[in-house]
Amino acid sequence: MTINLIDPGNIVASHPSLQIVTSPTHYCIQSKHLMKKEPNCSSTTVSELLYGESVSILAEEKGWFQVACAHDGYMGWIKSAAVCERSADYKTSHYVSTPVSHIYREPSLKSEPIHSVFLTTPLMVVGEIQDGFVPLSNGGWIYARHILAERELSVDPVDVAERFLGSAYLWGGRSYEGLDCSALVQLALMMSGQKVLRDSGMQFSSLGRLLETDEKPGRGDLAFFPGHVGWMIDGKQILHANATHMSVTIDPVEDVIEWVSKDIKGTPFLGYRRLNI
Repeated sequence: MTINLIDPGNIVASHPSLQIVTSPTHYCIQSKHLMKKEPNCSSTTVSELLYGESVSILAEEKGWFQVACAHDGYMGWIKSAAVCERSADYKTSHYVSTPVSHIYREPSLKSEPIHSVFLTTPLMVVGEIQDGFVPLSNGGWIYARHILAERELSVDPVDVAERFLGSAYLWGGRSYEGLDCSALVQLALMMSGQKVLRDSGMQFSSLGRLLETDEKPGRGDLAFFPGHVGWMIDGKQILHANATHMSVTIDPVEDVIEWVSKDIKGTPFLGYRRLNI
């Protein structure tokens, strides 16, 4: 099974922050690693790699790689030590299905954890269950009930997003330890078997259909604002990672519209989009 990126307008081919990746050469070996706009630590964060996510190397500069991510085409700079070469026979078979889990040295809960892994981390399982754990191609073991086979990705995305309630807001973040509004959409949809673009503007242009003015939103619809997006959990409330609370919270849509209107001069609400799930 191959999960294709939802991009009906072919945004990846034309957007300056994106590049199509057909043959990734490296993968991330850290639990997570921030991607920067420029090759220095003080530069603005643009996104985040998770362990096992594949990239293509575009350029190199003093211990930094400019990369394009295979999962969404997003480009940015990372420390060169954060990745290693990807073998030609590597293929994702499973994804982490809990907000956070651990890879252990041995198939035992008392074994020393090698590092943490987060929701949607791609893994390649290479053996059978032993004492509740399965072995991984890159070394180590993970608890079998914390992962799903690629063919099993059909979880309700709002159910997934609700697991992040209370998580810290982090610009560019993509994990339970910190994430932004569009990452909450991207991660939740990945667990339903849908790979989507990274930024809220790209998501507005590529996902589902815009509801008509006389259509009422419901659970599972996305509410879009300039530079912001969140999940509707019912007809009036939105679940979203936001800078107002610096957290993932549930708020009335009308309150969010009021917050946005104080920060911008234009229309504070773009509309609801209904997904084809």
